[in-house]
Amino acid sequence: MLTQEERFTLSEIQDLNRLKLELIQMPPVDVGDYIADLPVDQRALTFRLLSKDQATDVFEYLEPDVREELIGALHDTHVCQIVEGMRPDDRAELFDELPAGIVKRLIRQLSPAERQATDLILGYSEGMAGRVMTTEYVQLREGLTVEEAIAKIRANDQDKETIYYA
Repeated sequence: MLTQEERFTLSEIQDLNRLKLELIQMPPVDVGDYIADLPVDQRALTFRLLSKDQATDVFEYLEPDVREELIGALHDTHVCQIVEGMRPDDRAELFDELPAGIVKRLIRQLSPAERQATDLILGYSEGMAGRVMTTEYVQLREGLTVEEAIAKIRANDQDKETIYYA
């Protein structure tokens, strides 16, 4: 894990390979904190070192002003990959924080399925439960045995946000 002194040293010497290796080992929330603490001119460069999946995870932990700054600094293709990889409820929350012009541009670049999932959530007024609930869940039909239900949950839980009840 990077200490404050090592963070300063890496920023000064621009050892990007070492930085990339260190970032891979850190939890997304810590990477987000690290990027937010960097000078503004180094944030996008450091963010570009992350893999697509790690970038999506880290992006969700960043403060709104840092997110907006990165959206402006990164190539549209990179931003679209990140936004496309977010869960629809997290994406809707992001869109609530961004200026309308940026949101329109990002929505146009989403795949039809992701655009539909996001539009569904954005269709609810702010403060309504539908605005913060996920559209990604495992649906179990009545009559399944416990074993069948657990098997279905296990088969489908990789792309679902949380499963608390069945």
